[in-house]
Amino acid sequence: MIKRGKGVEVDLNRLPGETLVGRRNGLIAKEYFKLDELFASKEQISISIPNRFKAITSSFFLGMFESYILKLNCDKSQFYERFHFAAPERLRRQIDTGLQDAIEANHA
Repeated sequence: MIKRGKGVEVDLNRLPGETLVGRRNGLIAKEYFKLDELFASKEQISISIPNRFKAITSSFFLGMFESYILKLNCDKSQFYERFHFAAPERLRRQIDTGLQDAIEANHA
């Protein structure tokens, strides 16, 4: 994690593989990057996802971010205010799908 002027950066390039998959792996990444501490700091968190990743599955995304989505009352705009994603467009679309899946699952 890198401290920036207005927040912190989390670089997923430190994770192995080419695909971010599985809720358990998302939870492990959440712990590895100490996201609970970062979220509690109220700073903006920039998540850098390099082009080498072919996909980020909804299950990985939910493992890593679902608790924060719930804390933000399943509000998409509030989530994106706290978490900024620097990623290729195809991965940003997958992130948005994971976010929408979390919102729908928790509003059912």
